[in-house]
Amino acid sequence: MQITIKVQITKEFKIDEVKATRAINAPLQIVLSGEKKSFLTLNKDICTRFNIPMSLDLVDRTLVCSFESRELPLKNQRPFYGCVNMESFGSDDLKIDSLKKSKIMSPSFTMIPPSKHSEVSRTLELSSFGGGDGMHLSPLPCPFYQIVLELTDEEYKVCKILPPTSIFKVSFRLA
Repeated sequence: MQITIKVQITKEFKIDEVKATRAINAPLQIVLSGEKKSFLTLNKDICTRFNIPMSLDLVDRTLVCSFESRELPLKNQRPFYGCVNMESFGSDDLKIDSLKKSKIMSPSFTMIPPSKHSEVSRTLELSSFGGGDGMHLSPLPCPFYQIVLELTDEEYKVCKILPPTSIFKVSFRLA
């Protein structure tokens, strides 16, 4: 019996910047707040689907992003038996680029006696499929999402046990 693990994460981001682009297939780019910048490249159809106005007046608004994990199916025919069926993902599916946990220790000399302060951060980096290799210029597909999530300890632990064929489906709404 196979156990399926599902993760649902909802995060709110402040929209820091909205850019109009010259690309015909991707006229709008939304930059989200955070230590590491996240961005969405959208066209009219995607904006309509998520009820996001194609406007430069979105700055300082809140975008609620919902992420739901699912496993990609494996092919069951030769010669690719057991390989991930890459035809089964959609435009709102995101691959897991990295899942990290880091601990930063810093001295605190303002306290008596001096002590150490530790801060733990947990991040999940997600992006759309087809983003290129980062070395060669290639047009980004539309939509294209690159999102960095700050996770709680519980969210991090659940994401860590996801199967290797897991991806996240994303949806958006303006708050």
